[in-house]
Amino acid sequence: MKMQINRYIPFFTKSKDMLIYGIVSVLLLVITAMITGKLIASYQTAVDTKQQISVMNTFLTEWSNKTNFLNNELYRPIKSNFADNVQSVLLSNLKNNNLELAGFKSMPQNDKKSKNRSYELTFEGAYTDTLNYLNDFHAKDALINIQSLKMQQTKGKIVTTIQYRVYIFE
Repeated sequence: MKMQINRYIPFFTKSKDMLIYGIVSVLLLVITAMITGKLIASYQTAVDTKQQISVMNTFLTEWSNKTNFLNNELYRPIKSNFADNVQSVLLSNLKNNNLELAGFKSMPQNDKKSKNRSYELTFEGAYTDTLNYLNDFHAKDALINIQSLKMQQTKGKIVTTIQYRVYIFE
């Protein structure tokens, strides 16, 4: 094989055109190899980018669905600075239902990391007024959970003690 290549070398060196064609052919082969390498690298980058876009779209779709679900809920956790507003609405609803406030206190939290606030509310009034108040026990869209409810009849009035929790998010 070496003999055959050596036999053609003098032919290339004698003819300038053949030498130029040979050099151009080798350069074109090298350039083609380089471009093919770049093309393969670019294709791999495009595939990786497409996969990242797919993951991002999936995340955004899931996040959007969860956000829409929460926003469509009637009641949800509130910001901590609106907790006092919830209490004022609940206390003003007492007056609207002809009930008298007998006591109100904030319950201590067992867990400092807890994302809720507990309260105890005691009021008295007529049975029908008490039921109307309890049936409409809410404040705007705040998520409120009644922990306990105690009703006693005293001197012709119903004394009600209700412990409830307002859920907060930071």
